[in-house]
Amino acid sequence: MVFGAGGQVGRHLIETGAQLGRNVVALTHAEADICDPSAVESAIARHRPTAIVNAAAYTAVDKAESEPKRAFQANRDGATIVAAAAAKAELPLIHLSTDYVFDGTAREPYREEDAVNPQGVYARSKEAGERGVREVHDRHLILRTAWVYGPFGTNFLRTMLRLGAERDELRVVDDQTGCPTATGDIAATVLTMLDQAEAADFADWGTYTMSAATPSPGSASPP
Repeated sequence: MVFGAGGQVGRHLIETGAQLGRNVVALTHAEADICDPSAVESAIARHRPTAIVNAAAYTAVDKAESEPKRAFQANRDGATIVAAAAAKAELPLIHLSTDYVFDGTAREPYREEDAVNPQGVYARSKEAGERGVREVHDRHLILRTAWVYGPFGTNFLRTMLRLGAERDELRVVDDQTGCPTATGDIAATVLTMLDQAEAADFADWGTYTMSAATPSPGSASPP
């Protein structure tokens, strides 16, 4: 079961799952609001999934500064609600998170054991969501990824392609280093993790990082 099926990662999860013959129950925000505990529990009871993926999130990074309540409702409260419902139903959970939980001052790629230091409302809300998941559900996998792009939704690549066709000159931030990561790769990784998590003897629960190519040594890696 995928919550947040209308987002760019959620849509690719559905597509990739279908290609691999997985029976994916896809729920958009309109079909199941993750901030509504009764809606989440009711969806799980109705569809009886074998595992849950939470791909739902408030992702408007800049706008979050003026909408902190909405950001925390989705990214902290919603994440915790889904995790609690998954725990109650005794189902494994994969929760998607972000490199924004770090402060971007590292001189080498971030690892799972690095200390978090979120900057800004969006970052703090996502880090709070991670803590919420850990507190209420033991059988979870948190997957942090970065610079997400794909054929669906709004992302940096699609924006640059659109602006490049409209303008003679582009002005963009050029002091950040990161690893653009395709939604198709994220979806394939999530489905592989699900196959492992659904095994009776699986024990490697916890937090993982996943991105595409690694930046060159010595490069900063701000979110």
